[in-house]
Amino acid sequence: MELKSLNTQISYPEKELSEKELSDIIESYWNIIFPEIDLIKREFQLAGQVRDSETGGRVDFFAYNPQSQRFVIIEIKKNYNKNIRSQIFDYAEFIEDNFDLVFLQAKEILPNLQVKRDTFELILFAKYFKPADYSRINKFEYSTKLITYNFFENNHIIINTHENKSLKPIIKKRDKSPLPINDDEFKMKINEIFWRFFNTATSSKVLSNNKEYKTDGAELFLRIEKAHKEFNNYLIENELPIVSANLLKKILQADSSYKGRKKSLRFDNQVSSSYIFNLLEINMK
Repeated sequence: MELKSLNTQISYPEKELSEKELSDIIESYWNIIFPEIDLIKREFQLAGQVRDSETGGRVDFFAYNPQSQRFVIIEIKKNYNKNIRSQIFDYAEFIEDNFDLVFLQAKEILPNLQVKRDTFELILFAKYFKPADYSRINKFEYSTKLITYNFFENNHIIINTHENKSLKPIIKKRDKSPLPINDDEFKMKINEIFWRFFNTATSSKVLSNNKEYKTDGAELFLRIEKAHKEFNNYLIENELPIVSANLLKKILQADSSYKGRKKSLRFDNQVSSSYIFNLLEINMK
């Protein structure tokens, strides 16, 4: 690909960038690429178990939108990478669960922060995305942008932005029946859908014993954060809006099958917290 100037008749060949080079360019030209948001920090460190395989995580660019008063989480990849979605949602969910700590970290850098709790803007920045990604972001709970780029010699860059149309999660039904009209209906519907998914996913081994859950007699020990990843895949496949792990936990804790307590157990050679449910009640759902 070449960038041609019609006025000067000069051509600029496209240049391939490493992820670090792309990150350097974004930081150097931040006010041009993201004029509406303030950079808090590049490679913002999150302390704790953020992702399954590590004990911490680093947000590529952590920023703040003063107009919407929201944190902005930016994840970059030099090319397309399907893991970019799960990675950025892991970061958003961790910040939801540890909001006060992250807020204090950010406030040390930007003292005048006034941030709305549990609301974020997500930006996924890559060379290209697949067509399905553009429709998927309309089902995301968070305000989300997909940004693609082409970089050329002589510091020329083309940037295209696509953002989701709605921030409010809606249950979309194939049969065109009436949609939920309030949050209680939405939560009730998600609760029903999750347990239907759980019963199917355990029998088909999509959710694995000793990985996402364990059973002991009439008790189910569920790692909601782990099951949440497969549940969101199920929602996407069925053209339903995805939900955050934090929202899913709140919904399931309000279910009558929840026994009101948690327990730390060993899953796959790792001690992890699990939520206890009445298995007999779940099997009847």
